[in-house]
Amino acid sequence: MTIASEAIFLDQNQPFVYVVKADSSVARAAVKLGSRSRDFVEVLGGIEAGQIVVRAGQQKIFDGAKVVPVADLDSAATRQAAANEGGASQ
Repeated sequence: MTIASEAIFLDQNQPFVYVVKADSSVARAAVKLGSRSRDFVEVLGGIEAGQIVVRAGQQKIFDGAKVVPVADLDSAATRQAAANEGGASQ
């Protein structure tokens, strides 16, 4: 699957994302990355298709923080771009 490059962070060269859980809290998840493009990165492991990852506001969040997910205004364009790159975006 692919996700937006802006959702990926590094800690001591280990890539991770923040995943939104059912209770609207976030959890840090280490990910294994594959190929990259300017806007998207392939995720080979660490998260599952369908999980929601944080794309903005990461400077203010931490493990266990509560978030209010908002609709992705360009989600259709994001999915189309990801499909064109051979992956799916969540």
